[in-house]
Amino acid sequence: MNINKIIKILTVSIFILVSGIFFWGNAKSQTESSEHIISEKIEPQESEIIIEPSLDVVANHIFVHVCGAVKRPGVYELDEGARVCDAINAASGFKKKADDTKINQAQLLTDGEQIVVPYCSSNREDFSEQDGTRVSINYGTIEEFMTLPGIGQSKAESIIKYREEHGLFKNIEELKNIQGIKDGVFSNIEDYIML
Repeated sequence: MNINKIIKILTVSIFILVSGIFFWGNAKSQTESSEHIISEKIEPQESEIIIEPSLDVVANHIFVHVCGAVKRPGVYELDEGARVCDAINAASGFKKKADDTKINQAQLLTDGEQIVVPYCSSNREDFSEQDGTRVSINYGTIEEFMTLPGIGQSKAESIIKYREEHGLFKNIEELKNIQGIKDGVFSNIEDYIML
């Protein structure tokens, strides 16, 4: 083999090797460049506005106190726009002795309202421990207090007046501080009252 042929083979080999290195380097550079462009597009720009959900959304609910001749007296959370009938349903409905003709079940409710379902007129005679009804001395109304044995309108008004002047009762025995409610009257009603 002559020297010229060897030089040609070496020249071609070097050319192929250099071309391969150049091509491989150029391809790698283009790949890195495209990855950089993609990552730039994915990252949010400082000028972009990111909208996050607000945590200040408040549901329109109201709280009402349902008491009297209902199966489960208590404070209930209802949707705004609810009516008296919805509050009574939340309290598991009327008791058998309820006088549902004395309340407007279609009336719209407001937050903090108290719904007192009255008993039928014979309620005082029918009041019993088995009835399961306890009158709240902190939130009861004159009508509710008058359902208690031995409590007429005058004593019921005295309970309300005492509560307005001294604040909520701390215990049921505090009722004995009211004129006209001493040990005898208190012993008749203590099983039927609660704070």
